[in-house]
Amino acid sequence: MNVTPAMLESARQGDETAQAAIIARMMPGIRRIAAGSIVPGLEREDAEQEGLIALFRAIESYRAQDNVSFETYAMRCIRNGISDARQCAGRKKHHPLNTFVSIEEGPPTPGPEEQAVDQEQYRATVRILRTNLSTVERKVLLLRLDGADYRTIAEKLDISPKAVDNALARVRAKLKNRHDHT
Repeated sequence: MNVTPAMLESARQGDETAQAAIIARMMPGIRRIAAGSIVPGLEREDAEQEGLIALFRAIESYRAQDNVSFETYAMRCIRNGISDARQCAGRKKHHPLNTFVSIEEGPPTPGPEEQAVDQEQYRATVRILRTNLSTVERKVLLLRLDGADYRTIAEKLDISPKAVDNALARVRAKLKNRHDHT
């Protein structure tokens, strides 16, 4: 079905039936162009919306005396509209928006099974810390976990920074060995 001059005039006057008929006629072309125009910051649905906006502009601006069919004119407008949106989405100033991480799409909440496994791993680690670490190793680990640097830990425990480093190396080895065997 071609878009007739009467249908075009009715659409310009706000006739929703005429507008729907034109959209139905042009939508496959809009979808095809939109599908080939996806870039970060411009999803398919957004490209299709840009195509529809361009189609409505084409309905308003088309002049039959230019010796080109409405469909040809509208498709050129749609291509240009989607192309403009694609170029706009790719601009440097939009980079932060195009690469954001949605707050709503955070990591999934662990289920009961995962929580039970995590709880058991936590308990096993605490047992290892209580039973396999020396007093110095435990103190060094706790201070390091609180954010203290080697020099601060050494001063607080009255040991050398090298002893702090050695104690942390032993802690790592003990934790790794115990977890490898569990």
